[in-house]
Amino acid sequence: METKDGEEDRISKLSNTLLIHILSFLETRYSVRTSILSTRWKNLWACVPNLTFHLHSPPSYGFSNFIDRVLLLHDLPQIHTFTFTCNSIFDIKPNRLNSWISFAIKRRVHHLYIDFIHGLFFQPLNFPLSLFTCESLVDLTLGFNTCIVSNLPDSICFPNLKSLKIWVADPDDSLTENLFRSCPVLEVLFLRARLELDKDEDENDEVIFNICTQSLRVLRLYLEADSYDERCCFGHEVVIDAPALDDLLLDDNFMACYSINNVSSSLAIVHVDVGLFFWPRIAECDCHNRVLELLGGISNVRSLYLSSTTLRVSSFFFLDKFCRFIYKIVDCSDIFKNIIMLMNFLV
Repeated sequence: METKDGEEDRISKLSNTLLIHILSFLETRYSVRTSILSTRWKNLWACVPNLTFHLHSPPSYGFSNFIDRVLLLHDLPQIHTFTFTCNSIFDIKPNRLNSWISFAIKRRVHHLYIDFIHGLFFQPLNFPLSLFTCESLVDLTLGFNTCIVSNLPDSICFPNLKSLKIWVADPDDSLTENLFRSCPVLEVLFLRARLELDKDEDENDEVIFNICTQSLRVLRLYLEADSYDERCCFGHEVVIDAPALDDLLLDDNFMACYSINNVSSSLAIVHVDVGLFFWPRIAECDCHNRVLELLGGISNVRSLYLSSTTLRVSSFFFLDKFCRFIYKIVDCSDIFKNIIMLMNFLV
């Protein structure tokens, strides 16, 4: 077959399977447009296993209607990837979004990404309860940037889930225990937890994040409070027992109590950024050794990154002790040789 210019049309010689594979790399709005090329291309987009929708322009009912029509005409009984992103959660109606998620669940989706790019404030969102028992999911991202999952049930089941990125509000002690019990093969966890400060005084504000799992390799833990409150913040604990862990990031804007045990010698990289609210009131507190306790649990790491706030909190009352602690680690291993210059600068 030749084109109008007399050149050979190589694309037309490709099999439908290969053409569908090529279309799977395109955003869905563009793969649908290929239907006008010829009769052969008319329905190829409906066999693409990846559905990707990005709403970057101002909200449009037309775009939502387009998604509805695509899902109505899609032919495959199983979806590999379903992606929906837009600028803000306010750009889309929640019930419309949930209907799309339900469609993906019914089609036994493997990778589900729902996220909102921008937003000055967090926004709670209720997702379909059937989502939390979807056995086909391997990778799940739920509004990690600006959207909080407000209806995470006590009973969840993700037997095949390997990667989870989620933001929750006001968690309790059962959160991580239920999570790892329900996700036996989880390897990557990005967990953001927003801690409420307006509970009644007779309620137990202390939360223990018990991260004990044999399969976890990558952990990103973000703990957030609106403001520093000694009653609320100081009771929180993070217990990490993950022998397969090789990549760790800890970020909290107060100063939780960390206990890190049974971490593999293969731990490659650790980022620590703690104490943003803790720092201004550190003189009023008696927990100045928390960062040192944290560092003691990761002394075998190959690469360590400490934020400026973490260093200030660590060295407020005992700079000499902190420096001796770091020098001791350096003497025992070649891992931290490049931190000596930083210690000399602090002293």
